[in-house]
Amino acid sequence: MKAHNADAAIRWLPLTVILALALQVAVLWLDRLNDAEVSWLPGLAAASLVVNLLLAALATLALRRARERIRAANRSLEEAIDALPASVEIFDQDDRLVAYNKQLAANYPHMVQAFQRGARFEELVRRSVRDGAIPAAVGREEAWLAERFADRARGQEALLQRLSDGRWLRIFERRTPSGGTVGVRLDVSDLILEQQRLAASQAHLKAFVQAAPNGVLTLDTEGHVLELNPAAERLFGFRAAELRGSHIDLLFGICMGESPAELLGESRELSTRRRDGQELTLQLSMAEVRTDTTHRFVCIITDLTSVNARKSRCSWPMPIIFIWWRTTPTATSPPSTPPACARWTACSAPCMPAASPRSWPPAGAWATWP
Repeated sequence: MKAHNADAAIRWLPLTVILALALQVAVLWLDRLNDAEVSWLPGLAAASLVVNLLLAALATLALRRARERIRAANRSLEEAIDALPASVEIFDQDDRLVAYNKQLAANYPHMVQAFQRGARFEELVRRSVRDGAIPAAVGREEAWLAERFADRARGQEALLQRLSDGRWLRIFERRTPSGGTVGVRLDVSDLILEQQRLAASQAHLKAFVQAAPNGVLTLDTEGHVLELNPAAERLFGFRAAELRGSHIDLLFGICMGESPAELLGESRELSTRRRDGQELTLQLSMAEVRTDTTHRFVCIITDLTSVNARKSRCSWPMPIIFIWWRTTPTATSPPSTPPACARWTACSAPCMPAASPRSWPPAGAWATWP
């Protein structure tokens, strides 16, 4: 309500000024009429005086209310800026410090004494570099300062600055219409450390995938190849650049369906061919990677070609060797019916020990061919 009365006084102020001037002009004009009897002239002069006094009171009230509102607005603005988690600094058109909040002093405690109104930005930065508060400037102070001042002159891109205590600040600087500069410095240490941990984790994962003996393909949601490791290049005989963008149907020679999601679950064995035409037997395992921003599939391929070839060789019909170890020193030949204490073994030819013919079968044993 008080603010409303003050606003009303300000709105009526021009009208009261005009009225007072009109009364003063009327008094002066009537005073010049000596030949006229003007009995009400003193009353008009008194009314003019009252109006002038009223005008002065209204003007004083309006100015007082305006000053109070300005002080309250400034106090609210200062409290709001001080409550921000980011530091705020304001420089005038001559690049001199006009105002700043408490967080700026917290970010640069060694500069508290230097943060004085009227201090030049260049002086503040040079002192900070001289105190060793900017690790990136150590050993190349002048070059770093030149880059910093050039970045400030552009005032468009955000800057990332590491402090001597290990914290990271993201700096935003913008020009105002009057030619000043407003700077905001936000502590992003948690974000940078998380990015560094993620980068290290990705580097370890990439090294593992690159060194893995199995082929690894990264696919999009439609089954197109995004990335592959060296083992997959060697397996199919294609370079990574040749396979990127290809569909896995072309690699395996069969229709996989509309999405790699249809291959999730148990591993499956497939047959395909290398680039040179060699037939391959592969075991395919599919995994899904889904985050808030990413949806990918990882295909792990194991080459079973040599394993299946060995199984095929071992499955050929081969004579079975039965070996009986005699149980008494006087036995000279295997009995028709083995005694209860006899021990028998059976194996196929490929599993015979790698020994010379003279050492196989072992002494005291007989080999019979069914």
